[in-house]
Amino acid sequence: MVHAFDDGEPTPIESVEDIDLELLQQGTIRLDRSPQLPPPTEWGFGLEPSTLGFPDGANRMYRDGRSDDSLQVREYDDYYLIQLDHANPTVGGVDNLVAHYELDVPPKQRRLLVVAAVAVVLVALLLVWLLFG
Repeated sequence: MVHAFDDGEPTPIESVEDIDLELLQQGTIRLDRSPQLPPPTEWGFGLEPSTLGFPDGANRMYRDGRSDDSLQVREYDDYYLIQLDHANPTVGGVDNLVAHYELDVPPKQRRLLVVAAVAVVLVALLLVWLLFG
């Protein structure tokens, strides 16, 4: 199953207890922040802070440790967006990184990654040419 990149408006939920696999398979979930809500690392899903990914304006990102059907949480000032990734790029090595790129990265961001990779290769070739002529 390929990620539905434009799954419409996030489904609002009232509490962490409302997060379940069936709901996540339908699309992104929104949970409003409140003073009573603990941080995602205390939700009971094994979430840890993550720096791998496109923040999309989020203050922080979190991922669980599962290799597939993995939770990704983006923390904004007033709410959290919770979604299911088919492949967790932080575990499982290169296979999961490639699967995440194919299944979970939106097309626009995929193009940006390709352009960045090509730019890195071109700069490396230029440096080799300049240094070793």
